[in-house]
Amino acid sequence: MSEERRCLAIRFILLMEENRILDILDERLVEQDREEQVIVVANLARKCLNLNGRSRPTMREVAIEVEQIRLSKGALHAQQSSKELENIRDEAPNLWEIYC
Repeated sequence: MSEERRCLAIRFILLMEENRILDILDERLVEQDREEQVIVVANLARKCLNLNGRSRPTMREVAIEVEQIRLSKGALHAQQSSKELENIRDEAPNLWEIYC
C-alpha cells in the first residue's frame, strides 16, 4: 500500500472517530439525503480497514452487508458501536503512525 493510501486510511478512521465523516463527502451526496446510507457504508469500510485480518469481514460478509444496505437504504444499519472503532485503533496504533 502506498504511503498516500495509508494516510488516507488514517484520516478516514480519525474522521469517523470524530463523527466528521460527512466533512469529506461530495456535497451532492449530502444534498440527495443519503447521509444515513453514507454513514452505513463508512462503518463497513471502517471494519474493512481493521489491521487484524481475522477481525476484518470476509468478502462474502461485505457483499451481504452491501446488499442489505442497498435493500434497506441503510435504515437498520446506521448505528455502529464505538467499541469497533477503538478495536481498530488499539490493535496496532504504532503501525498507523509509522506509515505517515
